[in-house]
Amino acid sequence: MTINEFNEKLEKRIGKSSILDIDSIGDFQCDQTHGFPTFLNIHWNSGTTWLSLNYRLVDEDTDISEYEQGCADWGIRDCDSIEKLNTFLESLGEDAYGYALPIEEEIQQSM
Repeated sequence: MTINEFNEKLEKRIGKSSILDIDSIGDFQCDQTHGFPTFLNIHWNSGTTWLSLNYRLVDEDTDISEYEQGCADWGIRDCDSIEKLNTFLESLGEDAYGYALPIEEEIQQSM
């Protein structure tokens, strides 16, 4: 799926949700985004999870399309439990999974 298709599909799934409705885990490095700092996002109301880049680290001269395509290639996935979220983090590598366990209680409160 292209980056534009990914963004359109994501907007259809989560609508114009407030940033307060989205939990983000990261920022970690993974092969999916070629080591670019990444977040795993979860919108519990729709049971949707996806990857996004840490855009605060991007300067205007950097072409990030390859990294954004990595997020689009990972796709938009159904996620309705902390266990499934941890499975996704584990699949993204050790750096990503290292963020899962310490925040489990915080995520449980936001569900």
